[in-house]
Amino acid sequence: MNTKLTERQLRILVTLFIVGNSILFAPMILASEAKQDAWIASLIGIAIGCLIGLIYLYLYQMYPNHSLVEILEEVFGKWVGKIIGFSFFLFSFLLASIVLRNLGEFIVTEILPETPIQFVLYLILLVVIMGGRYGIHVIGRSAEILFIFFFFLYILFVLFLTPQFHLENIQPMFEEGIKPIFRASLVYIGFPFLESVVFLMIFQDVQNVQKIGRSFLMGIIIGGLMISFITFLSILVFSADFTARNIYASYILGKKISIGNFIERIEAVMAIIWMITIFLKLSILYYVSVKSFKQIFQFNQYRFLIFPFGIIMIVVALIVYPNIAYIYLFTLRIWFFYVASFGLLLPLILIIGIKLKKARWKKGHSNKGYSNNKTE
Repeated sequence: MNTKLTERQLRILVTLFIVGNSILFAPMILASEAKQDAWIASLIGIAIGCLIGLIYLYLYQMYPNHSLVEILEEVFGKWVGKIIGFSFFLFSFLLASIVLRNLGEFIVTEILPETPIQFVLYLILLVVIMGGRYGIHVIGRSAEILFIFFFFLYILFVLFLTPQFHLENIQPMFEEGIKPIFRASLVYIGFPFLESVVFLMIFQDVQNVQKIGRSFLMGIIIGGLMISFITFLSILVFSADFTARNIYASYILGKKISIGNFIERIEAVMAIIWMITIFLKLSILYYVSVKSFKQIFQFNQYRFLIFPFGIIMIVVALIVYPNIAYIYLFTLRIWFFYVASFGLLLPLILIIGIKLKKARWKKGHSNKGYSNNKTE
């Protein structure tokens, strides 16, 4: 039985990971900083996101068939590598808890307001635990099937919104200069492109190593463009001010759809789109968390960790932030600096460390060769 991901499955997983919970939060976050130029900020974010992706691919090429935790131990030694690896595990586990809470908060706010959030979290995580138990190849196959429904609903959603476009909402361009655009793109880079560092734990699970780079970068571009287009639609339909004031602006877009007084208020389509993407993002993060913990402590298998980690994750999800307004401010002001320490600083330090290690090794061998020649 094949337990590896195909390059197509990797591309789909990356696409859905990038879209994830960003499809609901990104329009508000971008518009609050860049106003009607939010879509321009998102395009800049995609370009920088691709450069960040190239850094991850370059690091992986230095140690092919190694996960990030294994690379850390190779470069920094066993104990220092394990300590840094454990901090990465905490990062991925916290991110998974935040994503879980985001989905639960959305469901009890917009769809099931009378339902306790704990019950919603239990149901979501039950499916995620099943995916984690069967492995990344099952998650990849699920993504292939769900992506068909996701893409169809996304296109349908966009087509139904075209009669609501108001081109004056994106004018004038660059009204407040370039600085707000770059400030917005900085936030957008942290959410979600820097989060894709978790795929350094998944690259070794891909069949064709030669095609990892292409699939990974294509996933970043496709996912980023989908978010950019939803941001563009939100501004075209609502205006930048309305988009900036509403946390679930893209979900509210569904309420504006009206085709011949027959097809109306299909916001459930956006809800289904988001549930698909965030379910798969959560499944990836959960798998990465368990796998990194298993490799740090060198367990033979990780399945016995699946259920206890799920219980802990529900508890963390409930206490990670008091309300949805708090996570909005945290994402806007703090998240970039936190995620950059793992998504940018750590890979760059590793690359420098690997180069220094190789340079020291070459110098040692050249000195050894010189000594042997002198002896002769």
